Amino acid sequence: MLPRKNRYVFGGAFPKKVVHTPFLTIRYAKSEGALHAAIVVSKKTSKKATERNRMKRLLSESLHKHKQSNYSVVLFVKKLAFSTQKRELQDYVDSSLNSLLE
Repeated sequence: MLPRKNRYVFGGAFPKKVVHTPFLTIRYAKSEGALHAAIVVSKKTSKKATERNRMKRLLSESLHKHKQSNYSVVLFVKKLAFSTQKRELQDYVDSSLNSLLE
C-alpha cells in the first residue's frame, strides 16, 4: 500500500493524459510535490477480492520505484492483466511508467 502522502485523492477530475495498454489504462498529469497514485481494480475484472488485492499489491510495488516523480497517476487494471505472469506484468508496468514519467 502506498503511504498516505502518496495516495491520489478522488475529488475532482481525473488526470487528463490517457495511455491505453493491453493490461492497463494509465491516466497521468504533472502535479505538485511527490507522486500521487491510485490503483483501480473493478469487480468486473475479477470477482474475487483476493485476486484484486494481490493485483493492487503487485502494482503498488512498481509505483514505489517512482515515488520521487511529481505526477498524479491513476492505474485502471484490465482483465488481461490477471492472466499474465507476475514478473512479466511488473516489467511491463515498470517500463510503461518509466517512459511516461521520465
